[in-house]
Parts: sequence; structure tokens; C-alpha cells
Amino acid sequence: MDKFKKRLSNWTLKSLNLSSRLVLVKSVLQALPTYMFSTMLAPKSVLQDLRNIQRKFLWSSTQDPHKWALVNWDSVCKPKSQGGLGVRDTEIIG
Repeated sequence: MDKFKKRLSNWTLKSLNLSSRLVLVKSVLQALPTYMFSTMLAPKSVLQDLRNIQRKFLWSSTQDPHKWALVNWDSVCKPKSQGGLGVRDTEIIG
């Protein structure tokens, strides 16, 4: 959790648009738990916290940190061919 928060603190200082935040979620925030939990099982509460961190980072911005989600997270986790954004759900991966 500390690694996630450390990475996010550097990124939240910059003004990133939605597509940039989506790339960071897919490339970094999903790669860290995959690597870390490849040898051990993660508790469900940790996976839920990681999902919430990804959700908040994707939908928030520096101008409005309490922005509402534009799309249901289940829809975001669908493949692009089915109309989603292709984000993998951490609870399914873990």
C-alpha cells in the first residue's frame, strides 16, 4: 500500500487528463500487485483497497479531487471490445 501511495503522490501533483491517468492505472498500478502477489495470496481487504485507490486516481483530478465517477467500475473493467476501458479488476486478478 505504501508503494502505491508513494507513486500516486508524485503523479497527483501533475495535471493529467483522463487518458493519461488510464494509462498509468493500466501500466503501473495494475503491474505492482500482479508482481507482488505472484508468490502469495493477497487478503481480500487489500485487493479492495487497491481497487479503490485505482478508482479514485482514475476519476479524480487536481482541480476537483472529489469528482464523481463517470462510469460504473464494472463497465470500466470490461474489455475494449465490449465497450469498457480494459482495466483489470484487482479482485479477479488476486
